[in-house]
Amino acid sequence: ALLLADTLLIAYLGTLLGAVGGFFLCFATTQNLMRRAWVRVVVKRFLEFTRTVPEIVFALIFVVAFGLGPIPGVLALAIHSMGALGKQFSEIVEN
Repeated sequence: ALLLADTLLIAYLGTLLGAVGGFFLCFATTQNLMRRAWVRVVVKRFLEFTRTVPEIVFALIFVVAFGLGPIPGVLALAIHSMGALGKQFSEIVEN
């Protein structure tokens, strides 16, 4: 039961951190708010990269960096969620 609670907290915290990061990055990708084209392109490519790479790849990288535990899972989910939600948020802001 405790491991299930840990898993749910990892998923919740990773998604929450990804949503916050995606929210702040979405404004840099919109053409009507960001006048510098190079910033838009760099942030869009970063969001595409984080969206394209599977969570397990990020998790393996973070396990090597931080060891086993909840932190690699939270960071992997946060980065992948940031890419997916940042794209969704930027489309909403542009419209």
